[in-house]
Amino acid sequence: MKLRNSVLVSLLVSSAFATANAAENIKTSPAGHVSAWGTTLDEMTGALETAAKKAGAKDLKVTSAYGGNRYYGTAIIYK
Repeated sequence: MKLRNSVLVSLLVSSAFATANAAENIKTSPAGHVSAWGTTLDEMTGALETAAKKAGAKDLKVTSAYGGNRYYGTAIIYK
């Protein structure tokens, strides 16, 4: 059950960010990775965005999201 939920969350988050930022991601090259925790999916996504901004990124693409009692996610950042 947890694995299915993790895969579903990962696919939903990744596809949303990839669709919204696909044109810009093609024009830029990856500049690193960030990771973050959150008690909700929105909180985790917000924490990823904050971490990316602190790293000087202009864009990010969420690459994974795992859920249980807390959510953990990683993202590739683009400058």
